[in-house]
Amino acid sequence: EDEEAYLEDELRGKGSTDLHLCGKGLTEIPAVYLAQLYDSNCILRLDLSNNLFTSIKELIFFRNLVSIDLSCNPISEVPAQLQECTNLRSFVAKSTYIEEIPSFFKELTKLHTINLSGNRIKVFPEVLVEMPALKILYLGANELQYLPYSIGAMTNLELLYLGGNQLRDIPATIGELRSLNHLTLSGNRLETIPPTVAQLQNLELLAIHDNEIRTLPTGIVKLQNLQQLSLRNNPLVNNFVHNYAFDPPMLKELAGRVVRRHHDLDIVPRNVIPSDLLRYLTSASQCVNPKCKGVYFEACIEHVKFVDFCGKYRVPLMQFLCSQTCARRASRENSDDSASSSEEEDSIQVPPNAPRPANPSRQRLERVLIGQ
Repeated sequence: EDEEAYLEDELRGKGSTDLHLCGKGLTEIPAVYLAQLYDSNCILRLDLSNNLFTSIKELIFFRNLVSIDLSCNPISEVPAQLQECTNLRSFVAKSTYIEEIPSFFKELTKLHTINLSGNRIKVFPEVLVEMPALKILYLGANELQYLPYSIGAMTNLELLYLGGNQLRDIPATIGELRSLNHLTLSGNRLETIPPTVAQLQNLELLAIHDNEIRTLPTGIVKLQNLQQLSLRNNPLVNNFVHNYAFDPPMLKELAGRVVRRHHDLDIVPRNVIPSDLLRYLTSASQCVNPKCKGVYFEACIEHVKFVDFCGKYRVPLMQFLCSQTCARRASRENSDDSASSSEEEDSIQVPPNAPRPANPSRQRLERVLIGQ
């Protein structure tokens, strides 16, 4: 990064270091653009996205590029001229027809970001494993069916996006990516993820929604830095959301509920009720359903409610209700609430009597995305 800044300062005096030619319907870089440049080697960032390029031979004139964007062009191959751009740091070619990455990429020793989402890549490019400087890799919306065991050698990788492929399993060597802090495996065909994921102690985001996952490795709870876990649209979540934990109340509790609903204990003389029974009656908890006036003691329904953030994601809130009737009513209310999103992302609608964590500062996960 320091070297890039030095190069930019050195070249800025010779003219602009950026050339933006996006969305112009170009099939080649017009000579007039090249003629207007004092020196094409002064260009550091080149944006050719949203054009009609099938090949880009003119790249031979841009040897000092640190960033290039070829997205949304009908190119089927990475331009061979890029091997001359030894200062390249970022290569973006989203939504093209590229099927593979050429072997010369391993010679681009400064390349740390590659975005090839939305292409036709069927086999994970082995050349990526031989690129120690690579930190950010997007291969989403391709046609990958498996990952090689050698992926564990990419120890400097910090972000790995593999959403929208056809992966059925993940190799155990994924646990060797110790620098990884963002891992997205959503939109695949996974039924589980390997226990070695628990070794990714720097992981902050794990997105595995829209899969066939039925179980999770227990070691995930040991990921101290994990802040966002996306699980929605998996069999594991569907079963969890629709199952209620309920123990029928004993006769003592049923009687206590009736007394609490119909009598004000503050006006009952203390010498009328035994002290142990009075302590029991005053220990009742209010049902969090705002439309229910009931209470509970030990027997309650554990129900999951979701809080909507502008329709983007829903945060689960554990509610404790007094009966199964309340659970069904709360579910209907939750469905109605999810139809309309909040006006502000941080305005969470939480029932006033909802139980709070004993120590909110110890809540590590900021978002657990398990909504539909």
